[in-house]
Amino acid sequence: MTVTSATPAFAVGDTVEILRSQDPKVTTYDGTEAEVTGFSAKGWLKVKYHDGKSATLKPDWVSLKQSASAVTETDVDQVQVTEVETETELDASDSNLQSETNPQPEVVSQQSSIGYFKFSCNSILFAKVISQVRRVIRTMSIHPILSNVKITADASSKRIEVVGFDLSLGMIAQFTATSVPVGGSYTLSAQILSDILSQLPEGVITLERNESSSKAKLTTANGVFELSGIDAHDFPELPIPTQNIQTLKISSKLLRVGCGSTLYAASTDQTKMVLCGAHIVVTPVGKFEIAATDGHRLALYRCDLNSTSVETEQHLTVPARSLHEVERYLGRDDATVEISYEVNNESGPSIVQFKLEDATIITRLLEGQYPSYNQLIPKKFQREVWIERLPLLGSIGRVAVLAALKTYLIKISVEAKKITLYSEDEDTGSGTEAIPAEVSGEDIKIAFNIKYLSEALKSIGTEEVAIKINAPATPVICTPLNGYDIVALVMPVQVHS
Repeated sequence: MTVTSATPAFAVGDTVEILRSQDPKVTTYDGTEAEVTGFSAKGWLKVKYHDGKSATLKPDWVSLKQSASAVTETDVDQVQVTEVETETELDASDSNLQSETNPQPEVVSQQSSIGYFKFSCNSILFAKVISQVRRVIRTMSIHPILSNVKITADASSKRIEVVGFDLSLGMIAQFTATSVPVGGSYTLSAQILSDILSQLPEGVITLERNESSSKAKLTTANGVFELSGIDAHDFPELPIPTQNIQTLKISSKLLRVGCGSTLYAASTDQTKMVLCGAHIVVTPVGKFEIAATDGHRLALYRCDLNSTSVETEQHLTVPARSLHEVERYLGRDDATVEISYEVNNESGPSIVQFKLEDATIITRLLEGQYPSYNQLIPKKFQREVWIERLPLLGSIGRVAVLAALKTYLIKISVEAKKITLYSEDEDTGSGTEAIPAEVSGEDIKIAFNIKYLSEALKSIGTEEVAIKINAPATPVICTPLNGYDIVALVMPVQVHS
């Protein structure tokens, strides 16, 4: 039976969804469905919940879920008209509007379109995730919301998703909460939230926001923090690959070695554009390689994938900053990393996604033609030195103390059965050390930038390395002995004696 005098939008028998309860602080039934049983004199809806409890709600506290079935004249005769309540009854306190008994807490469905949510979780776990995501957020952003993290609580799965995005690099991290009474999304300052959480002792905390306040409330064992935020619908969407997706898989161990042995050689000069990234190549036969160069040195890592579905050779130039974040969150050695990107035959991929154990990282690719680095690597060498890596690094470090700060050079003399390292500075003095080595070829004297040589050696994880030399002014190659397929190319420095 439709009541037109008071509330024309609803009818007895309609199914409505509860947007809020009588008391803004009580959200027990928010998101659940109820049946309209009648109306008050002022047009408030009398509803009955699925558990049999009743309540009286304003029309704007509910939304129509399903209209009542059409009724016949017989049905109308059987409908009992709801009693008209007096003004005194309508002005009663909130306690009179509540159901007779306190309802038991229940999980409600997520409503991601509004910024109201509530969840409880472990403080240490939450702090760790916020700290992770905070790393992709730039401290000086022209858009205030990009300084925030987007927090989404899912009531059905109890999963909390935290997103950070600077328009070029984004991260999604998830964890399971203790409880999620109300699902929804909101954004909060990454720095403020991280600074508070990092100083909390371990325990259960609650983060919530409801319509009674414009701020989110963080409740801990000993205090309450009110945090200003921005509605989640203003947060930019991450450009997750969705069409013509190409996917390849690689073990965490291989990708960790690849990043660790190459990223140091990428340029940090933003004007060099494409050289600020690492170049990834995947072939149909399962060959995988990562290369990085800043124009003075080159690092290359190659390995074989167990399987790949690429039909043509794929090239991706990923910002080194993005790969550093991927490297940071690589999981167990036997874990698998899923790399996905959209295939575009005209312009090539523009977005790549790395799906890790504990996070998903999405980044825009760098545009431009990457140098043909394989042509820079000599195929033959006139001299080769086999030497223990750590003793060599130690010697370089000690001799470097007395290197001239202006040039920061180290001179190396390659002789039979040893190499001798030498550096000098007019103001501080000079230093010399000799190290045993196996040498093939004629004696030679050569000089290097200390930083370039030491970083190349550090990127190789084996006990022994091979240093391959042609002439004082040609590229020198460092490779591991009995290890991964790693090539570290360093250009010598010409010294006029």
